[in-house]
Amino acid sequence: MSETPKTAGELTLTDETAVIPEAATAAPEGEAAVSTETISIPETTKEHDPMLDVHPAHHAASTWKDFFIHIATIVLGLLIAVSLEQTVEYIHHHRELAEVRKALAAERKINISRFSAETEEFHRFVPILQNNLAIFVYLRQHPGKPLPGSLGTLRWNMMSTVMLDSAWTSAQHSGVVDYMPPSEARNNSELYGRLNRLTAAIGDSRAALGECSRFRIVDPDPAHLSPEQLDQQIDLVSRALHTYQNMYAHMSNAHSRFPDFAPIPTASDYHAITHFATPTADDEQDDKAVKREIATFVDYENSLNQNEGMQ
Repeated sequence: MSETPKTAGELTLTDETAVIPEAATAAPEGEAAVSTETISIPETTKEHDPMLDVHPAHHAASTWKDFFIHIATIVLGLLIAVSLEQTVEYIHHHRELAEVRKALAAERKINISRFSAETEEFHRFVPILQNNLAIFVYLRQHPGKPLPGSLGTLRWNMMSTVMLDSAWTSAQHSGVVDYMPPSEARNNSELYGRLNRLTAAIGDSRAALGECSRFRIVDPDPAHLSPEQLDQQIDLVSRALHTYQNMYAHMSNAHSRFPDFAPIPTASDYHAITHFATPTADDEQDDKAVKREIATFVDYENSLNQNEGMQ
């Protein structure tokens, strides 16, 4: 590149960029030297690329076919969502029902064991209670005479239990019963209804026995009781035996509908309490009529169970 001749007092610029030296320029005398540095000018910062690409909105349905496809897509999505929700609920309810059935099965085994123990206690204690009644009757009929040795002494120690229903009550309160087949819910309801009535009868017998033995608080010797007090004791012991008569009825009825609840007191045990005589022809006819009435609704309920696939 050719250079233009310099003239006096004229600054000549070339195509090359002039660089100001970093060294300090000599200052006139009496002035401070000024240091100059190379100034770096940054390049213009580029704008950042966008993080998300924005796509233009889909065009609206321009034909009926597009419209119905759009609606069908929405409906299908809703159906899938509802189906998934119902599937989750079904699995949850199925798991709850399985847990309740397991608890009911365990509770049933416990109640069968207690039922059997109550039958054993029935056989043991009813004769004792009958002997206590005989003692009071003898003292009432033979005032001032000592008891014969054959009658022994008064005995009041008894065992009583209750039938459990916590698993069934929990199933009712939690609403799991609603997921059971109707026949299963109906059978459970009947079973626990009978067991609860048996528990009430056991409680009545325990309360009656407490009344029978209350006289001992004042004087434990029954020979010291007045005729009026002996009459009262005879009445109280009779009531206690009547509660065992009711227990027999509840246990017998429960066994007839649910045979695994066994053993039960026999008819002879019942007759020993009531001193029931040999049944007459009328008694037998009444008994047959009652059995036919019971068989009517039992057969109908069994047919419902079979229709639902349950025995």
